[in-house]
Amino acid sequence: MKMSPQRKRRTREHVIADLSVNFVERQALLAGFTVDRLLRDYGLDLILATYDEDGYVEPGQ
Repeated sequence: MKMSPQRKRRTREHVIADLSVNFVERQALLAGFTVDRLLRDYGLDLILATYDEDGYVEPGQ
């Protein structure tokens, strides 16, 4: 029996993770925040920056 080379598989968990990041990113942008999406970092998905009423970045972690 001939075996085909193993291909990458996109799992249901990967799809759900991407949809989750997309949802949070959309809500943040609608609220006037900025979002930096981190790719290929297991554990961190986004860096979110919030702003005060004068438009300055708020400090925090």
